[in-house]
Amino acid sequence: MSSIESLNYREIFQNANDAMIVHDGVTGAILETNEAACRLFGHSAKDMCATSIGALSVGDPEIREEIALRYIRQAVEAGGLFNFEWIIRHSSGTPIAIEGNLKRMRGHTRPLVLAISRDISERKLAELRLRERGRYFEELLRNSSDGVALIAADGCVKYMGESLAGIAGFPSRAILGRNVFTLLHPADVPRLFSLLAKARRKMVNSGTVSYRVLHRDGSWRSHEAVFKNLLDDPAFSAVLVNYRDVTERLRHEEQLRERERQLNHYARLSIAGEAAAALAHELNQPLFAAVNFFAGCRRRLEAGAKDSTEIEMALTLAQAELERAGRVIQSVRNFTANHPASRNRHSVSAILNGILSFLRIRAEQDSVTITTHITKDAFVECDEVLIQQVISNLVVNAIEAMTDLPVDARAVSISVEIESGYVRIIVKDSGCGFSSESLEAAGRAFFTTKENGVGLGLSLCRTIVGSHGGKMACEQGESTGGKVSFTLPITL
Repeated sequence: MSSIESLNYREIFQNANDAMIVHDGVTGAILETNEAACRLFGHSAKDMCATSIGALSVGDPEIREEIALRYIRQAVEAGGLFNFEWIIRHSSGTPIAIEGNLKRMRGHTRPLVLAISRDISERKLAELRLRERGRYFEELLRNSSDGVALIAADGCVKYMGESLAGIAGFPSRAILGRNVFTLLHPADVPRLFSLLAKARRKMVNSGTVSYRVLHRDGSWRSHEAVFKNLLDDPAFSAVLVNYRDVTERLRHEEQLRERERQLNHYARLSIAGEAAAALAHELNQPLFAAVNFFAGCRRRLEAGAKDSTEIEMALTLAQAELERAGRVIQSVRNFTANHPASRNRHSVSAILNGILSFLRIRAEQDSVTITTHITKDAFVECDEVLIQQVISNLVVNAIEAMTDLPVDARAVSISVEIESGYVRIIVKDSGCGFSSESLEAAGRAFFTTKENGVGLGLSLCRTIVGSHGGKMACEQGESTGGKVSFTLPITL
């Protein structure tokens, strides 16, 4: 006898890993079950054979029995495998999802059908979680303020997230298949067309880009996007774009810049007005000297002087005095002119020297001595005029804080120090300093210690310094007086 003939097929049937049930092909009755089927249903073989498949299933027993019998008869008629999914009820009452197949057993006078089943509850649960997670991310994308798109190599939109409806007013289905360049502002098309061409040639892998896109309401909206070149990835074959509408942010930033420009202009005009008296005094001396030199020349000419040496010397001196007066006027004009903001690399000493002559004019009005001390120079990226305005505002505040002091006690020092990547500019006076209440309030907007002040100057200074990446601080001096300082990041 061969080894095959010696096999005990009943033992194989009973010990198979999959649940096996033999059904009557006509009535659908359970004729025999293996141990795996008993474990799957939680019943003994005897109980299962005495129970209908409908009663062992979730749902109405009669309806489930009818459906099961139809499946069994289809398997009998087809002869081949009939696959199905079903939900059974364990003896504990727990529903279990199963997957199985039915096949007619050959060699029997009465049709018999073998049902082989396996528990797929874990797989079904995983599929459910995957679907729920898919719906979760789909909802996130639909309600996100950011958009996701896939752009093919030819510029056609392969995928557009549902959030497009909230961003651009169009449903995503209206954009699919369209060429993305038809949606962009004509002025931005050449630049982005060139960028896509570089992506095709593998010259660029990722980056950021800004552009204007047509909104459904007919307006042009500003977008910022981060892109990644996935044209060579078979799963995408496109450029992945994450974009967002920044129109309102840009508009708000422009409003802040305009407000800063206006405040800058008003503050400088205010300071120039305060210095008007001192400026008149400063101009009086060179103009009076020039008039005297001219008068002397005229007298010599009327007296018939033959030697022109003295006349030439007097004219040269008069010219020098007038040029000095012109420099004074120009320094004030440069400071009060409403120039557009422009950030460049400047040395701190150059910034300070550019405003120092103007500050000394203002200081002379109140008989204040100004001294400077620079421990080490540094370069900063800034708008020179705005930073000069901050220094000027702090110095003028320091000058006004000493009006009650004796003339010989009025002094302002401007010092520059370097500390861990920042340059600190310190303005210190010899006045009465800050009270504890003033120091506590100094961080708030529109802080002032002047009787008639509105605090606009210090608030403006704080705004300017903050826009340059620095911070402002007010503190009591080491002995007497007040100390106000601000930092700026050093640029290499």
